[in-house]
Amino acid sequence: MSYRAKRIATVLGSILLLGVGWYAFFWPKPLPPPDESRRVNHPAGYSLIVPEGFEGSTNVVGDGTYSDWIHGLDTSYTAGSPTIGVRRFRSVPDRATLSDQGYKFTDTFQGHEAIVFNGPRGRGKLSQWNWRMVVKIEGDWFELYATDLQLFDYHKHIYKRFLESFAYQPVTSAATQPAPDPIALPATRGS
Repeated sequence: MSYRAKRIATVLGSILLLGVGWYAFFWPKPLPPPDESRRVNHPAGYSLIVPEGFEGSTNVVGDGTYSDWIHGLDTSYTAGSPTIGVRRFRSVPDRATLSDQGYKFTDTFQGHEAIVFNGPRGRGKLSQWNWRMVVKIEGDWFELYATDLQLFDYHKHIYKRFLESFAYQPVTSAATQPAPDPIALPATRGS
């Protein structure tokens, strides 16, 4: 083998070795399937399983658009972390506004019609691929979402299994429960 052929083989071998090393070190590890012990329960009656390595949190105060939410954040990243979560709307979302925000097609979620946004959001290096769906369940409107730095096909990705772990049992507060029947008092004499 000539000197030139040896040099080309060495360079190509080095590039291949660096590529495999980069892939093994930097490529994200696959997520394990949903584990019921990782379920985050919200006081409002809904819950979601967050992946291993994600930190799950709840918010009960909300903001101008959402009443409250569950948010899961991948703690292995310092910036642009993948997220998964669910937010409950304060009021019925406007379809025209959702359409303007990129919610362009429909799908189904747990047997309910969902309005879906599927695409990138953000700018520059922190741009993330988003799968967001707005769905009405038990009279309340929710936005379920998964975001990642890499393009992903929701229907083939494990994020789908985590979002499908969503469960909702509406909590009725004492203010909305009917008052107990009044106690029948015996008739008084002379009436």
